[in-house]
Amino acid sequence: MTSEKVPTEVAYEYGESGPTCLWGFQIYDSMPRTQWIKLGFAADQKLGLASRLSFNYHDCRRIPEPYHSSCESVATDYLRCLYKHIIESLKSKIGSSFDSMSLEFILTVPAMWPDKAKMTTLHCAEKAGFGGNGTIRLISEPEAAAMHALNVSNPHGLEVGDTVVLCDAGGGTVDLITFSIVEREPNLRLKEEASGDGSLCGSTFLNRLFERFLESRLSSVPGWGRDTLDEAMQRFEMVIKRTFCGDVTQDSMIPVPGIADDSAAHIHRGRLRVSGQEMADLFKPILEEIHHFVDNQVKTSKKRVKALFLVGGFGQSPYLRRYLRDALPQDMEVLAPVDGWTAVVRGALMKSLGEISPLATKALVESRVARKHYGMIYQTKYEKDIHDRKKRYV
Repeated sequence: MTSEKVPTEVAYEYGESGPTCLWGFQIYDSMPRTQWIKLGFAADQKLGLASRLSFNYHDCRRIPEPYHSSCESVATDYLRCLYKHIIESLKSKIGSSFDSMSLEFILTVPAMWPDKAKMTTLHCAEKAGFGGNGTIRLISEPEAAAMHALNVSNPHGLEVGDTVVLCDAGGGTVDLITFSIVEREPNLRLKEEASGDGSLCGSTFLNRLFERFLESRLSSVPGWGRDTLDEAMQRFEMVIKRTFCGDVTQDSMIPVPGIADDSAAHIHRGRLRVSGQEMADLFKPILEEIHHFVDNQVKTSKKRVKALFLVGGFGQSPYLRRYLRDALPQDMEVLAPVDGWTAVVRGALMKSLGEISPLATKALVESRVARKHYGMIYQTKYEKDIHDRKKRYV
């Protein structure tokens, strides 16, 4: 399969020689897989691992790390497969001259990622082969996406001094950060106005809600099976989820092969009719959760927010954009920049090129909001000839 992005999923096949790692699109549709691999690096952080959505809506194909492995080992296996694919692809396009080239790799991490999780990420990447053939850089995902969005969305009416919220809504996570524009040209300079935030409330949970909806509607109907569910889910993932705009008068037709006509279940000629209201109700819990985090960024920002940028796969949803447009203040623009699905990797590349090439546009964050601080309790004996009597502690 050809795609701009690959699912961060791993599965294992077991043979006489031991386990073989399958990754991304290599995994069969019905095959159990390990998901959300990197989130285990920061299980003690408030990353939404126990959020209402992740607790209530499970993926029936998701399994924990295999008995022979660990969170770090699974992540290393995935990165090793990715590294091998990258090198093979570059060699096939560049040829023998590739062997003499030096490489720099850029890994993106969530906005609230702690230092321990960053070091674990680097360690896994080095074990996977990235460190042996070049240097590795880390960059915050919403920070990278913001740089891409502000670079490609011109003209968008934003000026120096304006403040924007960047919402990276993906499959598993939604990541947010807030910046003010310090300089647009010749280089892009940003100032952080609110610390990054995020949670597990991406479009994966929408898939799970729809799967639960199908099972409640059709599991007792003759002909219902896993193959029918897979066909319906593929239609939902590739078409319905990406085009539904929230119009409750717009019905959706879902293929359910193998099931006979049933007017009570709204099935006709192998297709299930789902009303626009039913579809809107499925979207609602996800959209409400995302709105909660966006609204929190807007209220936390030190300056008034002028625009919201939506990036990531789910960030391209017309319904998400419409919902936030209606829920947020009317003077705040809601924008979906070009190449929003791959904004993170494009922005990360833009920032890194600016650091190593004098000809490339530079993009940097010149100040940030501290996530934590260090201090100590200090107490000294009061001396009337030295200390201010008003500050004396009795």
